[in-house]
Amino acid sequence: MLPQNLRPYVSNLKKHTKVSSNVSKGSPAQVTKITNQYHAFDQIRFIFYNYQQNEEKRKQKEVEKTDEKSTKKLRSYLRRKNVEDEPVFAAINVTVI
Repeated sequence: MLPQNLRPYVSNLKKHTKVSSNVSKGSPAQVTKITNQYHAFDQIRFIFYNYQQNEEKRKQKEVEKTDEKSTKKLRSYLRRKNVEDEPVFAAINVTVI
């Protein structure tokens, strides 16, 4: 099923591929119809490819936004608790017997 925002493109492509019905088979107009349909499918493929690329970019931006939000929340939490922004490493002394 097509996403809602791609339907107008496909309906426009269908309009461009129509040929009058009074043309006999094998005429140049029939060849033109087939060629136009091929180009229409090619355009649909291109639209879907662009749609996929845009979806991937949008998802990546959402991930970056959530990472940024979680970082801001963590920093605000640390500020409220009076902890420095720099990570704190604890040294552990281990004695081997």
